Amino acid sequence: MGKEKTKLAQDYEQKFSSPEKYVCVDCVEDSFLKGIIAKNLAKKECDYCGKGSEENIAASVEAIMEPIASAFFHLFGYDYPDECDLAELLTTADALRKIPLKCHEALFKDVASAFWWDRWVDDPGSFHDPGNSMRYSWEKFVQGVKHRVRFFFSSVESKYKFSFEKSPVKLFEEIGQIVSAEKLIKPLKAGTDLFRVRHWPIDKDWYLADIEKNLGAPPNSKAQSGRMNPAGISYLYLARERETAIAEVLSKPPCQAAVGCFKVRRDLRILDLIALPGMPSIFDNERYHERELIAFLNDFIREISKPVQKDGTEHLDYVPSQVVCEYFAKIFKSEDGKPIDSLEYPSSIRQEGRNIVLFPPPKKGNCFSDLVTLSRAEEIEFQTWSELCKAIQHKSGDL
Repeated sequence: MGKEKTKLAQDYEQKFSSPEKYVCVDCVEDSFLKGIIAKNLAKKECDYCGKGSEENIAASVEAIMEPIASAFFHLFGYDYPDECDLAELLTTADALRKIPLKCHEALFKDVASAFWWDRWVDDPGSFHDPGNSMRYSWEKFVQGVKHRVRFFFSSVESKYKFSFEKSPVKLFEEIGQIVSAEKLIKPLKAGTDLFRVRHWPIDKDWYLADIEKNLGAPPNSKAQSGRMNPAGISYLYLARERETAIAEVLSKPPCQAAVGCFKVRRDLRILDLIALPGMPSIFDNERYHERELIAFLNDFIREISKPVQKDGTEHLDYVPSQVVCEYFAKIFKSEDGKPIDSLEYPSSIRQEGRNIVLFPPPKKGNCFSDLVTLSRAEEIEFQTWSELCKAIQHKSGDL
């Protein structure tokens, strides 16, 4: 079987042929493929749905076969072990469904028949592909910083480093480059309302004056390890929505808390890790590199914002996101050479919730008064799950 596969690759450079038929834009779902068809109209009738017109409405299937095949060979290969059980391999039709290619049923069959081999293995590209290289390097960094080297990870070189592997410093630089290239640095306008909640023991007496005094970031001496900050370094955690702030802090009634509305004092620069650019079509070969990087960025954001079990070891799971946050707070500069003030990331507790962490201003310690000011505060109390759930789901945005 191995010799046959080698001969196949040598004899058939393209590894596919093109059906001699014509297809209209309505017979494919992908917008990129629709665009190719629209630019290559050459026939007044579609051979698949039968639609006709006095003007050309269909293009040769050959026009879309190359991008389909390009996507196919990025994802699947036929270089499988000789002893492999053929029953465990993917057929061409199975592989096309995994891409996925969504189109007219007859067109799908023609495309599947166009490939000159019908047994495939998942082959998500070489480790030298940008997305795979960064993914591998990130996973190795996470394991290393959690379980091998905590403080000098950037100086310790692995004895068994692969050529495609990126050092932590290079990895963070490339993440920063993606952030800049995708225009993820946004303005956080002066006057914007942000919310913060502080849990208050239900058996403790308290007054509004205490609320106002204690709603800010804790002093460094009392700062505990959080998702984005290590113990002893205080960041200010806020949320875009009042409901998200409540959901992030309160989890079990009966409970009471202070909720405050902070107003942004001046225009800030925020790294937006929520409004990511759309994924380019998998059939757009010229944007394959961009697609891989955006896919990595999506995976990366899911990783640093995923729920963490509060089982006493959460400080360990927070280490990778703390390092990332410190890079953006202390090292990163955007294309104009300026630093950023904050980072926005999705809530792991409340769907569509948006969290914001403010970095300590340079030379100001943990004094955030230059960035935000408390405009109003109130006490909240929930006796039942029903009350708490209602408060989290309500979308008033006001105190």
